[in-house]
Amino acid sequence: MMNSNTAELSYLYIKRMSLSKKHNPQSLANNKIFEEKSKKEILDILDLDVNEFCDLYQPTKCRDFIYKNDYLTPRNMYLINPLYYMKYTKIVFDIAKQYIGMHENELNFSKSKISVFYSGLFSINSSKESIDNNAMFNKSYSKFQLERKKYFGKHVLKIDIQNFFDSIKNDILFEKLGRVLGSNSSIDELKYILNSCGFVTLPQFHYSIASSLLSQLFLQDFDCKINQILESQNLQLIRFVDDMYIVYPSDSVEKKSINELMNNISFFLWEDELCLNNLKTEILSPEEYRANFDVEEEYLDYEKSTYLAEKAIEEKTIEVICTGKISLYFEKLCHIKKENGIDLKKYHELSNEYLATENGDVSKVINAIIFSGRWKALSDNDLLKLVNDWNYIFFNPSQFTILFIMVCRHLEFKKVISGTQIKSLLSYLFTNKSFTFRDALVSITYLIQNKKKNKTILNQLDGINPQYVHYITTYI
Repeated sequence: MMNSNTAELSYLYIKRMSLSKKHNPQSLANNKIFEEKSKKEILDILDLDVNEFCDLYQPTKCRDFIYKNDYLTPRNMYLINPLYYMKYTKIVFDIAKQYIGMHENELNFSKSKISVFYSGLFSINSSKESIDNNAMFNKSYSKFQLERKKYFGKHVLKIDIQNFFDSIKNDILFEKLGRVLGSNSSIDELKYILNSCGFVTLPQFHYSIASSLLSQLFLQDFDCKINQILESQNLQLIRFVDDMYIVYPSDSVEKKSINELMNNISFFLWEDELCLNNLKTEILSPEEYRANFDVEEEYLDYEKSTYLAEKAIEEKTIEVICTGKISLYFEKLCHIKKENGIDLKKYHELSNEYLATENGDVSKVINAIIFSGRWKALSDNDLLKLVNDWNYIFFNPSQFTILFIMVCRHLEFKKVISGTQIKSLLSYLFTNKSFTFRDALVSITYLIQNKKKNKTILNQLDGINPQYVHYITTYI
């Protein structure tokens, strides 16, 4: 086993993650720093005293443009100076190392009746194999899904915590950490850097193992209390960050016992100033639990092998392309946009009808279509339809804009088109007087895909989020 200090661990974790997330603005900013500075320079910066670090560098944070999985609700996600992203990770790794002590290799939060997964896995092992496995949080999510799959056929109570990260107050977090670790310089450093950035609740950064890890430390009191109830009732809890499923072993469940359990959960969360999300908390029948089994877009990896390794995803991808269903799918989306605007209910219904596997996996199928390159099997005529009417991209800007640009570049290379279609989209973005969050996400995806500045788009973005424009012009 190879052990290393937390500065080097942070460097290795973040570099591995960032190199694989090539379409993400935080990853792009991180990668630019990796290109500009040597490993030694970065490690020296990470080992600076936090006061000196914050004096030398500005956090340059901004809110990102990103939707939750409903493609309607903006997520409170931040971009930050990549050096701060790394320094924050390094400080949290210092805390994690103290939690596991001298005799453990990794920080695992599972208990007798609780299986816990978070965004990655902290381990002091710095071998390439360990980093490859532990830095990629989608692999942790896959393990979570495999654990969930064991309980197909059971009734399950699905639990969601309302505004989880935004509800974790840093003062309470510091108190919880101090109660376990005592007076501690690493906790003091964490306080200093979060206060310097102006965060009063736990920040969400893209693919951040640090924030995910701290969120699980925050839930340790809750876990101890709920584990006792689970043991007494022979129940099993499975959790990824804040998405929880409590499995009932019997074929039937009593409503009274469910309500009593929910009442206890609500009280335990209240003690930490957290709240249940009542809209997402429900008892699922075995059929509903299976139907609920889907890989959410935010947990996917954009590496080709991720998709082609899964037979059901590959088969669905081949089917929708070879039968022409994918072309009809996009045609219908364009029709919905023209008739009803961005009707997300109809979008989800249509996506499930055309793209879902037996287990759902709509977002995963879409990514497989895009990043496997199988769309190139479509005829030039079908591809022309995709780029001539681009209204479908507004239903799912982060994925469909990438597909649109890839198809355009492919047809330009074959000299089938001359770039008019991209100019048409840009003209819409340039002249749109009611520039919205959704338009901004399309614009940002275009900028990232083309890897160059466009002053007109930047001016549009500057009108709604000048901090974002400053961030991408500085770091990307």
